[in-house]
Parts: sequence; structure tokens; C-alpha cells
Amino acid sequence: MLGECTMIAAEDTRVTRRLLDHWGVTVRLISLHEHNEARAAADVLDVLVAGGDVALVSDAGTPRSEEHTSELQ
Repeated sequence: MLGECTMIAAEDTRVTRRLLDHWGVTVRLISLHEHNEARAAADVLDVLVAGGDVALVSDAGTPRSEEHTSELQ
């Protein structure tokens, strides 16, 4: 499923990259956390506006939709 997305946004790309490499997933990976949310939100919106899909991967449990998307709302 992750391999079918246009982009993956992850809290910690170091951890997510290991998972993706293990499964051979080569989708674009960006970092999305509270310290870069404004910049990363612009990248996410660009993909969505273009008709793409973005997956959100969390290392610390299931994120609530409002945790990492305040810039997107």
C-alpha cells in the first residue's frame, strides 16, 4: 500500500526509511513534524492538488488527524 502512494510523510524519516528499504518501497519520503510543519505542509498540498496520494507514517503510535495537519486545515 505504501508503495502505491505518491509521497510518504513521516515523523522520523530515519526509522521509516529502514522500513521502506526493507520492503523495496522507493516512494518520495519527506519529514513532517512540529518543527517543519509549515514547509512540509506546502509539499503535501502540492502533491494532493496534483491528484496524488500522501501517506502519513508515525513512529510514536497512531497520530490524530489534527496533530500534524494544522497547517493543512
